[in-house]
Amino acid sequence: MKIVAIADMHIGKDRIGKANVSPDKWDSPAWEAIDYAIDNDVDLVLFCGDELESRHPHPSTIKRFSVMLRELDVAQIPWRIIGGNHTIGAGADYTSSLTPYRYMKGSYSMVIEGIIRRETLWRHEELRLNLIAIPWIRPVDYHPDDLCGLDTIDEEIQYTREQALDRLQDAFTLIAGERPLPTLIAGHAMVTTGNADPTAPQTFIGKDIPLPLKDLESYDVPVVLGHIHQAVGPYVGSTQPTDFSDTGEKSFTVLEFDNSYLRLIENAGWKRTRIPYKSSLKVADIRITGEDGSVALISEMIQHKHPGVDIIRITIEDEAADPYEIRRSLDGITIESIAVERERLTVARVDMEQPLVAMAPLHAAEIWMKQQGRTAEEASPIYDRFKALIEEEA
Repeated sequence: MKIVAIADMHIGKDRIGKANVSPDKWDSPAWEAIDYAIDNDVDLVLFCGDELESRHPHPSTIKRFSVMLRELDVAQIPWRIIGGNHTIGAGADYTSSLTPYRYMKGSYSMVIEGIIRRETLWRHEELRLNLIAIPWIRPVDYHPDDLCGLDTIDEEIQYTREQALDRLQDAFTLIAGERPLPTLIAGHAMVTTGNADPTAPQTFIGKDIPLPLKDLESYDVPVVLGHIHQAVGPYVGSTQPTDFSDTGEKSFTVLEFDNSYLRLIENAGWKRTRIPYKSSLKVADIRITGEDGSVALISEMIQHKHPGVDIIRITIEDEAADPYEIRRSLDGITIESIAVERERLTVARVDMEQPLVAMAPLHAAEIWMKQQGRTAEEASPIYDRFKALIEEEA
């Protein structure tokens, strides 16, 4: 059994910063994975979320993804789309941008959104699989009627996480009582690792419901996820960089299962391979520190540290740097921006030796009035009013 997992295609974005990228160029890595699936006659293609950039895509964007799915249908390769945060939306009344794909006529199509679910699927009778799908986790999907009983966002996040993990446990409890089948977890989610406390206040309050990775790995089955654009741990990674921090090699994941009877019983025998995309864009955020912002130095840095870069953003501290000359000399590379940082003298509005935060309020008021050039007669009523306000507050 061979499965291809693709994630975070963000079809419809088509640009990095201010640099225009054609739709065909943007879609090229995704087509590499589709072509691989067809050429190798794989048994399933998983789209692990954020297939489209927007929850309100242009019709041409919807069509571009439809063409990919139609190619899989023609090859009779099953596919599953798992909803991500860019496609589902935060509330129950949002219309998912994946809705059009629910009505495709291929007999192998399926879009999975909402709560965690288990399904048994197969291409042939001898190639059956338990798929545990984790669409983007939203509180409204797990406790729509209980939100009024939660006082804080942290409580809402924790309650939703508990409900999702319970749902995951229920799916594996059902599997345990059935005929042994190879099983995998696929989804679009944020996970916490190491000693992270899942009950602590979240970095992504109101957006992410992180799941402890140790809980997912405790079931001893492969885990493939979308959402993080780097191909690390369980994450498949994105097809293209979507900003200047999104660097690193892009790839899709191939899962292969040894179908021998012994392996089937042990639920082992999975092999994971990352296959790099050949056509993903390469971006670089270059910062030149020190006094030398010459074209020669920038060209050398690109050659040695960022070979083959497609789009760059440059920040230079050299005041003498000439952005026009840099653009002319780097012909052939798309430059999103060139920023030259220059020192600029600033004068404090209030001249004082002691930091304002360490001053008594009345002392700060005296300094401010002197800086304003107020006479004693002008300053007195202001000072008395300010003093009265402080005493009243105290």
